[in-house]
Amino acid sequence: MAINVVARKLLWGRAGDQCAMPDCFQSLTIDLAHEESEILAAAGAVIGEEAHIRSSQPDGPRHDPTYPTEKLDTYENLLLLCPTHHAIVDKNGGSEFSVGNLETIKRQHEARIAQSIGPNAMQRRVIEERMTARVLLWEQKVDLDNWAATSGQLNMPVPVLTHERYNLLHSASIWLFEKKWPRAFPKTVGAFHNLDTAFGDLTSHVSQTMAPRTEDLWEFDRIYKHLHRWDPAEYDRLFRITQEEKFTLYGLVIETTKALNYLIDCIIEELDPFYRFDTGVVLMRQGDGLMQADLHRIEYSEGDVESGRLFPGIDAIRRQVTEMIKDNVHNYEAKVMFHLNSDAPAKQEVDEP
Repeated sequence: MAINVVARKLLWGRAGDQCAMPDCFQSLTIDLAHEESEILAAAGAVIGEEAHIRSSQPDGPRHDPTYPTEKLDTYENLLLLCPTHHAIVDKNGGSEFSVGNLETIKRQHEARIAQSIGPNAMQRRVIEERMTARVLLWEQKVDLDNWAATSGQLNMPVPVLTHERYNLLHSASIWLFEKKWPRAFPKTVGAFHNLDTAFGDLTSHVSQTMAPRTEDLWEFDRIYKHLHRWDPAEYDRLFRITQEEKFTLYGLVIETTKALNYLIDCIIEELDPFYRFDTGVVLMRQGDGLMQADLHRIEYSEGDVESGRLFPGIDAIRRQVTEMIKDNVHNYEAKVMFHLNSDAPAKQEVDEP
């Protein structure tokens, strides 16, 4: 288990970015990805260390076998220290500082910080903490770190979804639709509303165009295959409808990926400048699902954001698809949709057999 965005927000915010040891007051720089932190440390920055009050290791400082494992990396069990004091409190197996000692140090330091910043800043901090908790819940609801897998299934030549991911999409869509948001973060709230619309259109389209094929798998319904007798004209009509609906699905996946990354940008701007610093944007996968796949980084352009041209809606996507295949129903180059910028970086993956 790793320290998540909420635990980090609580720890650093309540400690005022300072070492918690009495009379230290060392201003600390947040711990970034390993290489970035090494560069900052070499330049003279003091990297804050998120010290564990109770170690997770049986032979570690102040290990408590009765303490719940799931709480080891939570705010409750963390103390913000400078490297020097982290080494001091853990010296000799932590025998010189008990759990009670460190909890008192933490409580007294946070009380000093709260008193120094005043009530208005305290209220802002509380709102930020609650919003950060909402962001973490959103990540879990949409399974953000596995979006490449979800998009990869929907971008296959015959789109599929596992039953688990099908249910996840729908529950996430409902969750987004019903939420109210604080006004303190207008760009982030606008980005959540934009994502809500994209997710709603995507899940609605999935429901209308996919059907269960096995106990664990949903598959795109190629309606032309339901013909009971050969009828060339009817076959062509149904095949065109199938292509339109499939390409519309591809477009929705692309646009939802953009909406996800736009929301990440807004969270970074308004709530947490180091949000997803280590993990970065979400990527979209395209491929045949067997031998290879391309990973695409897809985001709104600056012009899109400045003009408010964000998620266009399913009707606009469908109109463009219809126009695109009006003269050639197969006019779909490598499934790279009209909304996928030609200069968007792509990385090819080759799956091991």
